[in-house]
Amino acid sequence: MNNKKIYILVAFAGITATVLNISNAAVAAKYDVFYGNLAFYAITCIASLITYIYFKKSDKNKKKLLDIGGPLNLLGGTLGAFVPIFIALGFLNLGAFITTMGVIGGQFLTSMIIDSKGWFGLPKLKMNKVKWLSVALIIAGVIIMTM
Repeated sequence: MNNKKIYILVAFAGITATVLNISNAAVAAKYDVFYGNLAFYAITCIASLITYIYFKKSDKNKKKLLDIGGPLNLLGGTLGAFVPIFIALGFLNLGAFITTMGVIGGQFLTSMIIDSKGWFGLPKLKMNKVKWLSVALIIAGVIIMTM
């Protein structure tokens, strides 16, 4: 798959995540955070199963479903269970823009640390001043917007 298609898919993932998070917050505001999470995970589970079935047909490596690649990768699912709860609370109390920017800032910072340490089997990447400055600017923007 070429990089242009990957950029489009990543942008689509960001759009989808924002729409899912806003719908989760809307359900949580009307009913309860629990029901918002339940709806979020039901939709995510169905989409994941469809995606798994689709891509498993073309999987040349024939990897097993339970081959997660090490215990560190279990953190994704464990921490992921709390993400929609925190995001729903953010949308309800801070608004969509601040919550989204906070999530993006947190993702930038965490991604920079993961890349610099080479966690999850990724190659270590050297972080330069421009990359650290971009993270600092996003975090500063969120702080300024909350004032």
